[in-house]
Amino acid sequence: MKLLAYLFRIYLKSSIHIALAVSSLLYISIKSHEIEYQKALYELVFFGSIVAYNFIKYGLEVKRYFISSKRVMIPLLLISIFSIGMSVLALFELTYNQILLVLLMGFLIYLYTIPFIPSLPNFRNLSRIKIYIVALVWAGITTLLPLIDQSTDFLIIEFVQRFILVLILMIPFEIRDLKYDDNSLNTLAQSLGVNGVKNLGYLLVLLWLLSSLYLELKPIALVIFIALLLILALAYSNSERKRVFTEFWVESIPIAYAFIDALLLNY
Repeated sequence: MKLLAYLFRIYLKSSIHIALAVSSLLYISIKSHEIEYQKALYELVFFGSIVAYNFIKYGLEVKRYFISSKRVMIPLLLISIFSIGMSVLALFELTYNQILLVLLMGFLIYLYTIPFIPSLPNFRNLSRIKIYIVALVWAGITTLLPLIDQSTDFLIIEFVQRFILVLILMIPFEIRDLKYDDNSLNTLAQSLGVNGVKNLGYLLVLLWLLSSLYLELKPIALVIFIALLLILALAYSNSERKRVFTEFWVESIPIAYAFIDALLLNY
């Protein structure tokens, strides 16, 4: 039991779960447009997500984390190094446009963690901007990256639809972090309060559902089911929830979306 708990902790701390969530949204975009399978694209998004999130979470304070928890940080470091290598190899198999987009998203992630000018705060600590940078990067990687070389109608609408989905997924995190975030961050949860930000989330779910129907995403029953899961995630969010609620269950929604879609595709 202790071994399972330890492995589960490594799984979450190393960002493998969130990498699966990002890759799942990539799958949804590729499948909806019937794009040919690209191994390098999935590898770049999966391993790149691990690198990006571990850089954000531990990059500046890796020594402190190492001192406090070597049993977790050593395998995490090995996973990160392996992921860097796989990301670089996959990057060279992408098209010129895709590489440029990845570099742009990578630069945003860098600025999210480290300020471009030392005297200024990074994006993560700028008032209200944190949640939008995350949504922008997720949406860019999972819609623009696979479709940038395709002749695709409604690309902007798809990007906005994915941007809205990620905003919804971020709201439970904002609610959870209410008691930790500095007031200067002026997050949505701080500005609107728990009930206010939940109501905003419900409105965003409606917009996401309507835009999904407009884009004719199929199967419709699955889209409605995911909308219900998003509503439940918002309804059950509070500042006292354990981290596993957001870091595992909320982030499992995109994975469930892709997994069920893949199952239905085979029937």
